Order: sequence, then structure tokens, then C-alpha cells
Amino acid sequence: MLKNNRNIKIDILKSIAIFFVIVSHIRFSSDIKVFMLFPFWIDMAVPIFMILTAVNYTNSCLRKNIYNLKDCYSFKSVSKQLLRILPLYIILVLFEVLMSNQGILHTIKLMLTNSSFSPGAYYPIVFLQIIFILPIIYILIMKYREKALLLLSAVQLFTETVWRLWEYFSYTDINAYYRLLCFRYIIFLAVGCYYVLYREKIKNKHLLLSSLLGIIYIILFCMIDVKTLLFNTWTTTSMPTVLYIAPIVFLILESNFEIKSNCLKKILTIIGSSTYHIFILQSAWFFFFYNCEKKQIKSVVIFSFISIITCVVLGILIFGAENKIRQNKKTKKR
Repeated sequence: MLKNNRNIKIDILKSIAIFFVIVSHIRFSSDIKVFMLFPFWIDMAVPIFMILTAVNYTNSCLRKNIYNLKDCYSFKSVSKQLLRILPLYIILVLFEVLMSNQGILHTIKLMLTNSSFSPGAYYPIVFLQIIFILPIIYILIMKYREKALLLLSAVQLFTETVWRLWEYFSYTDINAYYRLLCFRYIIFLAVGCYYVLYREKIKNKHLLLSSLLGIIYIILFCMIDVKTLLFNTWTTTSMPTVLYIAPIVFLILESNFEIKSNCLKKILTIIGSSTYHIFILQSAWFFFFYNCEKKQIKSVVIFSFISIITCVVLGILIFGAENKIRQNKKTKKR
């Protein structure tokens, strides 16, 4: 059952973001991506999800009166999150192991380090790490406010620097493993927590300035491709892009618009609730088409349309089936 008190604006953002995810894994040429301004919208999928993850987590903690790490790391809380992530991801791994015929360890390595092998398969690994670091971020922001934002920004900059130094002095290409690390999303999680806890401190003029700085960064380093010492890998989802996307997310969440159509509300709520399932499904979908299916669909437009419809519909069906199984288990326990 879906709750009636869900925030429809969060579901709208999640629905948009999962659409971005699917489109981002379709093999458009680099020229088309620049021409269509992908860094300003399509590439913002994961940053949007990260901010919303922190928003939802903070709201959940406040509703349950959770204000300390002991309660954040309770067995019930952590196990619930793990059970939401792991079963479906294990099924994805088994599916790709069986389909690839390359052995378990080699297939898993390709899933985690080769973005063209299984698009997005790294994300659940990142999310598993976030389950354990987000409570710390939440408590720090709650207690120390802006000082915590500065501290967490410094922590992310430090880890980015250490990673680049390690890469430089080891003379090895370790960029394939960079995307598996949750530290590169610390600031996105931090601003999500801050928004919920201290939204009254966020002024529109600050959001405008932040967005302008973010736009300048994206133009210079994501489109013109100016090189930097830091953030030269996965640049479009790197730390400075929070300046651009966070204000947009916050303004949408604070907006007064309403969706009058109950049917559209229901659709958006269902998609918003099913985003993880859609995400896993799209990873399996693109893995199959890029590695197993010999007859490729030549038209990018047709392939895009088929991919979006198939991934969304099947993802929703899987979410519904999982919910039904859980409801049946709860009924039997009673």
C-alpha cells in the first residue's frame, strides 16, 4: 500500500530523475550530449537522488523522533534499509552472471568498474555505504549547522585530494573504482539534511548566486572541458555541481504549484515509489541489449522510447509484486 501523505513534489523529482537515468544510459554521441545540454539536466539524475535521499532520511528521523546515532543505527532501521537494497541487487548480479558466461568474479568486476557493461550497477554499492554514513551527516548537520556543512565540504575535498594523489603516485588508472566510493556525494547528502532542518535560513538570493556559480562551473568544466586537478572524473556529478542542482531541487520542493489530476498524482506516486526497482531493471535491460542481444535497434529515438516504457512499466510491476509479498508476510505473522 502507498501512503496518502507522501510529498508529491518529491515523487515528481524522483520520476524526473529516473527518466534522466534511463536516458543517460542510452548511447548518444558526445556531440549530441553537448548540443542537448545533457550536463544541465540528464547528468543531474544521481545528484537529485542523493539530495532527495537525505531529505527523505531526515524527514523520517524527525517523524520518529530520532536524534542520536544509537537510534539511527538500530538493528531495525539498518536491516530495513539493507533488505530494501540487497535482494533485488543480488537478483541483478545472478542474472548478469548467468547471461554473460564470464564467471562470477569477472562479471561482478565488470558490473562495478565498466560503465558500458552494466550501466548503473555501481549505484547500489554506493547506496549501501550511504546507509552507514548518512546518520553521521544527519547528526552533524543537526548539531553544528553551517559549521558541519563546512566540515563535510572539507572532508570531501580532502578525500578527493587523497584519491588524486594516490592515482598520481601509484602510476595506475584507478578511475574505474572512483565511482564506487560514497565520499564523492557527501556534500549532496549534507545539503539535503540541511534543507530539512534549517530551510528558513536558506534565502532565495543565496540560491540564485549558487545556481549562477554552478552554471559557470558546468559550462567551463563539463561542456568546454577545461581540466582541473580535482573533479576530472565524473565531472558532471562532481562536488561543485551541487551549487547548480541543489537550488533547483529546493525551489521545486518549496513551490506552491499543485497537481489537480488525481490520476496523474497516482501515476507520479507509483513511479516515485518504484524508482529503485526501475533503476535495477534498467541496468539489466541495457546490460542485455549492449552485451547479449545481437540485433541492435538502429534508431536511437525508437530505442529510447522502448527503453523508457519497458523499464518504467516492468520496474513498477516488480515493485508491486515485492509489496504484495511483504504484505502477505505481515498478514501471516498476525
